[in-house]
Amino acid sequence: MFKFYRNKKTRHPSISIRTKDKTKWSNMPISHSKTKGDANLIIDDSHPLAKKGDVVYIRLYIRKDKRGVKGHPYREYVLTRASEKALKRYLKRKYKKR
Repeated sequence: MFKFYRNKKTRHPSISIRTKDKTKWSNMPISHSKTKGDANLIIDDSHPLAKKGDVVYIRLYIRKDKRGVKGHPYREYVLTRASEKALKRYLKRKYKKR
């Protein structure tokens, strides 16, 4: 299960990623529009006030910020089962042992 937090630096929601390094906060930024030149994972909008069919884009890189950048949690955001599987598949592929 992934948790959503506000990133104080970007002022957007981010998905928190658990890592062994406790001095940094690893997260994946979320936006409602594609960014130029970056790879994105398209998922259904998980906010309860979103219309059916709305999508959000998760940038496919893991951002490492200082611990103080992690803001308050967004409890109303929840990933669908298919979106969670796609995100887990990406993380498994990114961190596979070589």
